[in-house]
Amino acid sequence: MDSGRLKKAKWLWLADGLGCASAAAGKILRRVDDIDRLFAILHDGEEPPEGIDWDITLRPERVKALRTKRPADFFARLDECGEKGIEVVTWGEPEYPELLRQLETPPPVLYYRGDITIPNNSFLFAIIGARRPSAYGMEVTQVIAGELARSGVVLVSGLAAGLDGECHKAALNENAETVACLAFGVDQCYPAENARLKTAVEQSGLVLSEYPPGTPPLRQHFLQRNRLIAGLSHGVCVAEARRRSGTMSTVDAAVEAGRDVFSVPGNIFSPLSEGTNYLLVEGAHAVRCGGDILFFYKEEIRRFLAESGEAEETGGTESPDAAERMSRAEGPAWDGAVHEERQPETGRNGRLADSIESEVPLSTAARALRKVLRVREGQKLDALCEKLDLPYSQVAAAASELEFAGIAVRSGAGQYTLKP
Repeated sequence: MDSGRLKKAKWLWLADGLGCASAAAGKILRRVDDIDRLFAILHDGEEPPEGIDWDITLRPERVKALRTKRPADFFARLDECGEKGIEVVTWGEPEYPELLRQLETPPPVLYYRGDITIPNNSFLFAIIGARRPSAYGMEVTQVIAGELARSGVVLVSGLAAGLDGECHKAALNENAETVACLAFGVDQCYPAENARLKTAVEQSGLVLSEYPPGTPPLRQHFLQRNRLIAGLSHGVCVAEARRRSGTMSTVDAAVEAGRDVFSVPGNIFSPLSEGTNYLLVEGAHAVRCGGDILFFYKEEIRRFLAESGEAEETGGTESPDAAERMSRAEGPAWDGAVHEERQPETGRNGRLADSIESEVPLSTAARALRKVLRVREGQKLDALCEKLDLPYSQVAAAASELEFAGIAVRSGAGQYTLKP
């Protein structure tokens, strides 16, 4: 039998037996990280090694699961992962994200598609926010995320509707890597309209989950997933959020993990800014632009760029791309000052929205609607119907078409704007 396959199966056995977000996981793995020894202790009842404080309490149902199941029971899951192009990384492997090892409830196993080396070789930062954002929330996310991505920061978010998705799109528009933490199996997608975005992240970044293939998106999974977003990142920025929301649970996870919390000021009369303004009152770092975050982490980012291969030495000199990115640490974008207004830059292969549009031809109504939309001026469907002299149903379908293509954005008030 392949020893590597058996060892992998043992880690699946442990993860399945402990359950997701287990309070015992961190205690167990920090005491004994050898899976063979853990199997002997937790399955066979062997005494823990001498000199190790083993004061760990497991619920009866967890003890039963660990005692009754065997690694061979998980070979089928490994086969399923192979068939679906899903990789597995375990706590016992060097590729496992080091920042996640710091969590009180680290997942023993991660399922993923993409490049698992990104977390340990990059400076990761999370941008999160409302699922039904305003035009303001969309714009600040696009601007801040774009600035960070251009400077070599790898953006982390949850691939959810709204600002999470915009964070990933901003990175892709800059041809930068991005990491998505899922609240379901890697072979699933929620919301369904993010399927194309998820594929793009898999191809140029990393999509990971602690849930096995086939796991559906359940409410409790999202709350558990939020600790991974916070744990993978050096800091978390809230672009827009209500006071009571899933976004704020990610902030709680970040505080618990000792991560820095940043917040974008918002309209004091908007419910969508209640969360961000509350965080500022509670002591979060105020963010006016990406430069505020870059300045805060100036030395850390430069070190990651130098050590990650971006600053590979060739005859004693840095690579041109690394030199260009690291030089930004000395430029205006890094001094914390508010940037001058400018047109958004595009990546080497163009914006994600443009590539999607080229793959999916727009209908006549969608092309007409795109011409009358404005970047910062939200317009409701009723007004757009009058401008286009088209029935409501046709304009609504055209608006959905542009939104799916990443060309237009819809605010929580039902107004549509052209994406910058």
